[in-house]
Amino acid sequence: DPIQGTAKTCQVGASAPTGGSLVASFKTFNNANYLSAALNGGGTVDTQRTAVGDWERLNVVDINGGALNSGDQIYLKTGLNWYFSADLGGGAGSILRANRTVAGLWETFTISKAGGGQITNGSVVNLRTNSGFYASAINGGGLSTDGAVMVDRTAASFWEGFTINF
Repeated sequence: DPIQGTAKTCQVGASAPTGGSLVASFKTFNNANYLSAALNGGGTVDTQRTAVGDWERLNVVDINGGALNSGDQIYLKTGLNWYFSADLGGGAGSILRANRTVAGLWETFTISKAGGGQITNGSVVNLRTNSGFYASAINGGGLSTDGAVMVDRTAASFWEGFTINF
């Protein structure tokens, strides 16, 4: 499992490694915090951490393989093999968690970036569920509570943008 290894460092604008999966972190809009799966999975996702450690290194599984492009469907998986999931698939009150052991519809996200094209290191991306809701770092990031990342937005704006680093 590539998440157990050491992540490669890429220059901003560099293409993602191909082959279906890569290790990445997601920095929130406030440019100070990261998506983080507490205890490396099994429960809450928050945006409290200001540095990348094991809890912030996520395996991005590109379902169709090949290059990671805007519009691709992905799974996000922790180092302990917990999948990120949008409660109820997104919508009112839906919270992002890392508590599923099998990927299904609620664990499937479409990754996109403004203007489309290939996702490169440093791209600002959005994560949208199959039902059309976006993951949102409340207040742009920095919260440690359950519900720090909601999946209830119907349009992408600042709080729904994450800078991907791999």
